[in-house]
Amino acid sequence: MSFFKSLKSAAGDGVQWGDGESIVSSLAQKDYSQSLRSSQFLNLATLTSGYFALPGGSPTALAYDPIQGFLAVGTEGGGIAIFGKESVVVRWKVGDSPVRFLAFQPGRGRLIVIDAKQWLQVVSTEFLDAHGLPVRDAIYSVRNTVTCIDLSPSHNHLMLALKDGTIDFYDLDRCNHSPYRVPNLWAQHEELMRRSGVPGRKPRGYTPLCTAVQQHPRDMNQLLVGYEGGACIWDIKNNSVIRSFELILPPGAPGGGNYPDDLLFTERTPTVTSLAWRPDGLVFVLGHDDGSLSFWSVDDDDRPLMVCTTSEGDTNVANGEAIFSASESAGQSRAQREPVFKLAWASWPEKADGVGGAGQEYAARGETVLTMLGGLLPTEQPGITLFRLPPFQPPLLSGARPPTSPTGGGGVLSPDLRAALRASVTPPGTLLYPTRSPPEDFLLLPGASPHFGAAFDPVAIVIVTGTDSTLPELSGPSCPRGVEAWSFPPPTGLVPPSPQLPPGTPPPSAGLLPSASSQSSFHIPPPPQDALISYRLPAPFLTGAESVLGVEIAVVPPSSYKRLVPLDENASGNAAALSAAAAGERRLPLFGGSASPDWTSKGAPDQRTAKLEHRKIMVTYSLDATVRFWDISPHLLLYPDPLTVEYPRPLPQHTISVRDLLSHPSLSHLPAAQLLHTSPRAIRIRSVRFAAETLECTITLRSGEVLLTKFGLGKSSAVAFGSSVDAARRELHDLDSGAGAEEGMQKMSDMMADLAREMEADLAAEKKAAKAAKSKKIVKLGVRSSKAKVNPPSFGEITDLREMADLRSDGFKPVAMLSVGRGEPIACAVTDIGFVAVAYQGNALAIVDLRGPTVIYREGYGEPAGRSHSESEPVEALRWAVCGIDGDPLPTPRLIVSYGKGLNKVITLSTSDDGRWGVVGQPATFAHGSLSNMVATFVLDARTGAELPPSTTALQDVQRAKRLPPGGPHQRVLWLAVARKALRIKVDVTGETLTKVTLENKIVQATLMHRNSAKALLAIDETGKALFFSLPNLDLVQHFPLRPCPNPAPGPAPPAVPVTISHDGEGDFVQYTSPVDIQFRTFFNFRRPREPLVTLHNPSLPVPAQPGPVNASGVAALTSWLWGSGTITGDQLDTLIAGPNRPPPRPPRQRRGEESEPEPEPAVGASTARRTQRSVQSTARGGVFDRMQNALAERGEYLNDVEERFNRLAVGAGEMATQAQRVAAKESAKRAFGSWF
Repeated sequence: MSFFKSLKSAAGDGVQWGDGESIVSSLAQKDYSQSLRSSQFLNLATLTSGYFALPGGSPTALAYDPIQGFLAVGTEGGGIAIFGKESVVVRWKVGDSPVRFLAFQPGRGRLIVIDAKQWLQVVSTEFLDAHGLPVRDAIYSVRNTVTCIDLSPSHNHLMLALKDGTIDFYDLDRCNHSPYRVPNLWAQHEELMRRSGVPGRKPRGYTPLCTAVQQHPRDMNQLLVGYEGGACIWDIKNNSVIRSFELILPPGAPGGGNYPDDLLFTERTPTVTSLAWRPDGLVFVLGHDDGSLSFWSVDDDDRPLMVCTTSEGDTNVANGEAIFSASESAGQSRAQREPVFKLAWASWPEKADGVGGAGQEYAARGETVLTMLGGLLPTEQPGITLFRLPPFQPPLLSGARPPTSPTGGGGVLSPDLRAALRASVTPPGTLLYPTRSPPEDFLLLPGASPHFGAAFDPVAIVIVTGTDSTLPELSGPSCPRGVEAWSFPPPTGLVPPSPQLPPGTPPPSAGLLPSASSQSSFHIPPPPQDALISYRLPAPFLTGAESVLGVEIAVVPPSSYKRLVPLDENASGNAAALSAAAAGERRLPLFGGSASPDWTSKGAPDQRTAKLEHRKIMVTYSLDATVRFWDISPHLLLYPDPLTVEYPRPLPQHTISVRDLLSHPSLSHLPAAQLLHTSPRAIRIRSVRFAAETLECTITLRSGEVLLTKFGLGKSSAVAFGSSVDAARRELHDLDSGAGAEEGMQKMSDMMADLAREMEADLAAEKKAAKAAKSKKIVKLGVRSSKAKVNPPSFGEITDLREMADLRSDGFKPVAMLSVGRGEPIACAVTDIGFVAVAYQGNALAIVDLRGPTVIYREGYGEPAGRSHSESEPVEALRWAVCGIDGDPLPTPRLIVSYGKGLNKVITLSTSDDGRWGVVGQPATFAHGSLSNMVATFVLDARTGAELPPSTTALQDVQRAKRLPPGGPHQRVLWLAVARKALRIKVDVTGETLTKVTLENKIVQATLMHRNSAKALLAIDETGKALFFSLPNLDLVQHFPLRPCPNPAPGPAPPAVPVTISHDGEGDFVQYTSPVDIQFRTFFNFRRPREPLVTLHNPSLPVPAQPGPVNASGVAALTSWLWGSGTITGDQLDTLIAGPNRPPPRPPRQRRGEESEPEPEPAVGASTARRTQRSVQSTARGGVFDRMQNALAERGEYLNDVEERFNRLAVGAGEMATQAQRVAAKESAKRAFGSWF
């Protein structure tokens, strides 16, 4: 009896409505919208923004704080983002100009930002304002263009190398410019050479550019400065040049090989473009514009220890082979090496204890690694080059005769010492970190020490790459630069080991080392696929090839959510790390800061009801044809405390790579696979449709193919899931028998049957695949290795891909590839009952049953489908529903197809006697001119106004309804059609018209929204405005823009930027404008989770002491070394540079909320600085409302200050009046007393 009651309730009112007129009049009196008509129930707000894009576009600068564990990124649009541990991220803008330089001052809680307009800003990460953003301590206008900077953790002065060749110093502690200045040293060197009569020097009007600067790693008194012509070591204390180094290539020496024939036989001086110290301070390296490296000893400025490129050594020596090859290629264009853009010399502790990863082997051997950006030929694989360098073996320790002095006299090293130093910079080989596109920058992440050029004990490397020419170009705002992260260093087995000299063995002589006669070459081995560990970056780093092109969100049932995210967020341990480890991916090791849920702010969620929020999954697809899945459930922002899970939580184990799939040899017959090799730019995802209940994902490609995938459990996970289902069944048996118990048992039985069939199919496919596979290697993202033997199917409309699935791990498995050859897919509709419909640009339509998979309906290609009017009209909208129609009230799966010119068709599906699904009869058609240019259609329950989705529950009800006697009550439905400029509701899809509305602006997108029991239609027009219509009367009840309206400017208005939203049906949506503008918003900002409260700086973390110097014998010196100049401390250096007129220390800043931020002293003219400061502040805060709030706050503070001053004046005046009265009284008493006498 309970079964029939539930069926009657689901069928409608339980009674038959009368004729068409009474139905229309009865429905016209209904109101499904109810409370949504009031503006009080709509509160548009942005929940989170910037989670899939860096603020301001492409990255332009990187910085890392090894003490606090933060990674900072500056962008092209003046944005800054700081990333720490999983839940710690802070984003803001410092201006509109590109960020050129970014640097942390470790241990001091400061971030230095220099933009393209030469504004230097000092930002405090220790103190945050009321909005949770770092407070700016100072702003300063640099007098000239900054070419490079250097900052040491041992003192408070920032070194600014300028375009005029000088070096200025900025006091970060006192926030002012210091008077000390390093002059243009190379200009002085050139003048000295000219006066000495050296020919070929630069003219006097030439100003050498300062290209690089770096402080000595063990002596802060020495500064290595690189210029276009060479390098100088500067003594800060004595204001003098210690040595000057200039690489002069003799005639015939190849150098980097970038010289034409007329210059090859002349003396050349390659420009210095970069430099780096070796950690011991005895040797440094210069990078040159011809792609070569020159290694120098600090004791010998006469000739370098070694000059090499990535492929050859001793390129500063002339040899006949190079001259012969040059003469043979005369008149031919030779490939030009890139300049050496950046260098970093990494080292590890002497003791391997505490060193993790591959660094243990380098530490045990005492080796170092030189990392180089640039220096490659255009024909070589782009990437970052690594030179593995042997340890320095001092002659004294190796048993050789100790030199009497570091130099042999006149600045020339003794032979033994020179041989030992040369052996320590002779690389036995190189390794390449491969990148998809040419790299533009890199950053090493040191383990715990900020010293040694921020390259001591590195654990990872972050690489910024340029535009990938193999990917499609994007129009509008985008992030063409990409970011990659890898483990560092690479395993020692990838690079040939350096020779180890046993104790007492003399170092090899110069004749045993690579010489010009042998033209030593360094081989770059091909990068192994599984040797280097790729780190996963936070979500905002989805730039470049990973730029997000589209987003879809969905509310996921608990059962499906547990399959996608098997770990509980309240479980012990780091859930995000475990999830990533399951996928073979690791997050970049950032550990800075902490984050806590916000339970106290205005409008914060209630802890008692927060756990009742639905689970939500977001699906994104990128420029590189990759589909990624994210958990955006609100619980991640609320539990636990402190937060330990990244938001949005990535699910890398479910990532789908379409390019990897098309690269499989068994798919080489497909047009898309052939297009991937001939024109890779054409491979681009058009749309992604996600079925949240059955976890099926359909991907349409612009090349015409449609990839059908389905989530499947791995072998071990399936066993665990089966046990959980058994537990759920036992729990259900323990329930009291009620009205829904019978139906619940039936659903559970159906689910168990489906699970059993799925497990049987998976096991059968696994056995079949095991016989065909010869390799255990699995291609990323659930696709079998390309080495596995899979019989290529003959080309047809559908290709079965189930044999390519990896059944040993969880993830989305490829099911089939649909290719009908009728152009680009223009519409796609998926269901939770196993059907997918795809419409093509070539006026074709296909319906696929995933149970086969097989195509059960064709239109416009292949077999004739019996259509006449629609053959020349493209499909504009598709909608699945399980419902009845006018004249056929029995609920069954139906596809409503809307064509151009107002034609609509209803295709009905049913099962045959053998249980197979197919199309029944001829489709019902109806047309109306107002329904042309269809945007979307929906099928609603006429009783409640709720949408009728094609779900498994609805399909089960259909099977039960077939067993009922005919003539009973049936469910009435409403068909809602949204066209470009019209809205219409029809009864029973093909019946009478209930409501029609004509619109002024064109509609570009439409969706249904419900809040509790109220429903409404949400439409987005061409101007980006959200329109809310009541149901079923279609009254416009609310409207407001999704984007803030810009201030009107003179001239023609700019074109409106299209806005696309993905709505979850409950009021939350993702607003997508461009890859750099993706926001998670809501229409119901009531008690919604807020962004977490972030704490950045941890003052308890100590900074390691400045390392001491060593001499050429490898023995540490305490007070002096090399040339006898005494070392100085950081405080002494600050005092020396700042001079006697250094301002006093600034007062300590109050904590957040205790005192307003003081205005920093302007660095230039008062009016100019204040105007610029206000401009930067207003731009950084952004938004009219924020500026009004800040202005009101400043006005209130100003009025409070004025009131306080007036109060002080009043009190002072009162005291003064009282004192005046006392004085007058005393004077009067004195006069009276005098007159009395």
